[in-house]
Amino acid sequence: MSKKQKTRCGIGDKIVVMGASAGGIKTLKLILQGVPRDFPSPILITQHLSPTFQKLEHFAFLLELACEIKVKVAEEGEFLYPGVAYICPPARHMEIITDDNFPCIKLSINKKINYGMPCIDLLFSSISQVYKDKAMGIILTGMLRDGVNGLKEIRKARGMTIAESKETAESYGMPRKALEEGAARLSVPNYEIRNHLIRFTARV
Repeated sequence: MSKKQKTRCGIGDKIVVMGASAGGIKTLKLILQGVPRDFPSPILITQHLSPTFQKLEHFAFLLELACEIKVKVAEEGEFLYPGVAYICPPARHMEIITDDNFPCIKLSINKKINYGMPCIDLLFSSISQVYKDKAMGIILTGMLRDGVNGLKEIRKARGMTIAESKETAESYGMPRKALEEGAARLSVPNYEIRNHLIRFTARV
């Protein structure tokens, strides 16, 4: 059965966004491998990467082979489809904007934010504005605090927010700040996160 989905998502549909840094590639693989083929929402991912990282497309291809859902590198202007995970390319910022009332991806080359590009906060903030309470934001392993302010905005918009717990986070800086500052409603080990994704998107 093809993994391609035909119906693009609207602003009334639910969405999942994840941000990760050190140790994130391994964690993302663990989470995405457990997402079922009929997952009803898109998943957007900002993973901190070196600007010279050349293996993202190969990683996305190998990850898709191991997953039920489609995994791809995000492209400028593309619309969102359920059951597809979009990974921000290195040396780009990724946001969500609307085109004729449909959410689509905006990629930009700009100054570094929170010491890096891509910036998790930028993606999370745009998601909170477009999707409001239809969004689930997740901060995974990573140092410093990128993503914390954006996660606060998702929570303020009444979306669901999660931080990876110390039990499994290779680097607990970002998740710890998200929990301490009230951005995350839940602290969850990475092997349980996919269950929260499934429950959140299944609710009416």
